[in-house]
Amino acid sequence: MRIIKLHFIFFKKGFLSAGFNIYTAESCIEALKSIKENKFDLLLLDYFLKDRTAFDICKEVRADVSKPQKIPIVILTGQAELVSNKYLF
Repeated sequence: MRIIKLHFIFFKKGFLSAGFNIYTAESCIEALKSIKENKFDLLLLDYFLKDRTAFDICKEVRADVSKPQKIPIVILTGQAELVSNKYLF
């Protein structure tokens, strides 16, 4: 199973010990390039990124008709307020 993650060093050790391959990206542009070039089983994203938000990645991934599968996307945030999920589906 292959997973892409952004800014979650905290989870890396656990995923690696469970046998997952982990790919990291420092920006949305880098993540989207990697998503287009590879097949991932899960996207684990931080809501607030340097250059955009996780919603932007979700919109682009869901709009990509060349990727027939629906990649599960988990968005984590340290914000206390609830983030609207209306853009995710």
